[in-house]
Amino acid sequence: MSAKTLAPDTLTPVLTAHWDQQRSWTLAAYEQTGGYAALRKAMSMPAADVLAVVKDSGDFSDYDRIILHHVVTVTALELVKKKAVDETEKRLAGDFFDVLIASDLYEEELARRLAFFGGLFVVVVPA
Repeated sequence: MSAKTLAPDTLTPVLTAHWDQQRSWTLAAYEQTGGYAALRKAMSMPAADVLAVVKDSGDFSDYDRIILHHVVTVTALELVKKKAVDETEKRLAGDFFDVLIASDLYEEELARRLAFFGGLFVVVVPA
């Protein structure tokens, strides 16, 4: 018994109009034929505009509705996460400035905590 083999240059057209192009299976070839263009455009648009385009695109299949449901869920989770991070950063900044005003920090500790605010600060410690 011998195993059936295909010639390495034989391609079967599956799911693409560009199957017969040189190295059509590569990312470079995909991008040359417009691959990821819609994704790049969507990523440059505000979220509300992307949702409007999707909504106006027509009827959705059951599969489309499931995908959209997952997209909405992931988007909601990301928004909740961002809100939690923002609120935590504000709370920590407020706590830090309360301690700073009470001047309970040593110079090294003060410089370490200021580093979290991302800027260069001059620390003046009263003598």
